[in-house]
Amino acid sequence: ALPHEPELREAFHSGPMEVWSSAFRQVWERAEARGEVSPAALGTAVASTASSPILQRWLFGGEPVSPEFADEVLTDVVLPLIQARRAA
Repeated sequence: ALPHEPELREAFHSGPMEVWSSAFRQVWERAEARGEVSPAALGTAVASTASSPILQRWLFGGEPVSPEFADEVLTDVVLPLIQARRAA
């Protein structure tokens, strides 16, 4: 419905997606400050791909994101992508 309902799309983007974007941006900024990711990482395909499993579970699935699931995403998705990007 979002592509066809401008008011719904705006509510979605200024509501749950803004909460998500803000939290996700803080995570990447902290990782950058610790030297774990490059300054250009936010906004890349790697960053988008890394967030997808959590976003899928939280927003679209309505399931909680447990620390164990977040750790699994970090270990199995985020770190391999960051390492591959560094190697390239």
